[in-house]
Amino acid sequence: MENITEILDSLIETQSDNENIVEESPTITQNNLPPDHIKLLVSGNEFIVPKKTIDRSKLLTSLLEASENKSEISIEENPMLFKHILNYINADGYVFPNALKTQLDELMKKFDVSKNFADIWAKSEPNEKAKLYLNKYTSVDEAFSRAKFEDSHTLRSIYREGVDINFDINTPNKLNMFNWSVTAHGACDPYFLEMMFMFGREDIKTDGQHVFEMCCAFGDTRHIEVFMKRYHQYQWDIFRGMRYAVLHNNITNLHHLTMYHTPNNDELEILWDLATGGFLGGTRVSIYLMHMFEVKIKKEKLSEKIKNYFIDMLEIMLESYLKQGGEPFKITKEMVDEILKGTDDRLYKLDLLHSMGFEVEGLEEIKKIDEKDLPKSSARRYVELRPF
Repeated sequence: MENITEILDSLIETQSDNENIVEESPTITQNNLPPDHIKLLVSGNEFIVPKKTIDRSKLLTSLLEASENKSEISIEENPMLFKHILNYINADGYVFPNALKTQLDELMKKFDVSKNFADIWAKSEPNEKAKLYLNKYTSVDEAFSRAKFEDSHTLRSIYREGVDINFDINTPNKLNMFNWSVTAHGACDPYFLEMMFMFGREDIKTDGQHVFEMCCAFGDTRHIEVFMKRYHQYQWDIFRGMRYAVLHNNITNLHHLTMYHTPNNDELEILWDLATGGFLGGTRVSIYLMHMFEVKIKKEKLSEKIKNYFIDMLEIMLESYLKQGGEPFKITKEMVDEILKGTDDRLYKLDLLHSMGFEVEGLEEIKKIDEKDLPKSSARRYVELRPF
């Protein structure tokens, strides 16, 4: 398996240049500035920006040339407004929010900032699908949020009408478009997540891990890759993502995540318990873990969970347990009583255990009991099973 650093480095090399959204920086001295970066002070607020960002503005370039300190510029402007200018320069395709467009256009002229290629080649009219959303909703921001499941062309077309990417960031209980972009009810287009990163969504630091976990559970590998391209910056907890993939039986995403993280023995035990813990049981995930990581089925764990397995899952577990060298053990009366309270295929399970060499205490007496006199089962499946 490739080293995670090599994989992540290769992903970063293929990223676009739109990954330089500017944030206010912690204090960095002149001596430890990143190579080819400039310290820009905007009314005392410090931004560390690439030198190529300064080169896009004729005024900033002239201020740098006139500065005694060739690695620092100081200007007096509204830092919240000027951050949009820096974002525009660093993210081709960035648009100004409608509410600030007039002020920002004036700043663009004042600092003589060159236009982005996306502005030069962009279509002036939104596409037909984008128009449907723009005509239906009262604001361009809401139209964009509602269109998160649409294709990248439609999303880009709506965004260019002046979306504020952070318009709903203060919605109570985090019921906003980023936190709800991927859920059990549906997953947004991966490009919607790309736009969150490219254009400066401000709650990524606080809520990105949660959205990453939702992608592992309900998204696909494309959603995961949007996050993994930024792993070096955000250090996502990949194992938590694996847990969510297992909980929701998403074997494709689980396998994809193993490219970036190999679970240790303790983590494998957690994943195994999650995969085999419920009544339905993650049959495919359990088989995957057994074959991929040679997970050992322990007698204690197996005996604990017989009650919860439906018969198809139980058969797989028993076969694997025996193939791994496990010995059939006695199913005591206490264990039988618990099995009878479990899934509604309990009699079939007792027959299966007996046929595979396990001694089932009182089996013949139990077979004589009428089904209606058995304890109420705690899990029912709607599939007819034929007797052995």
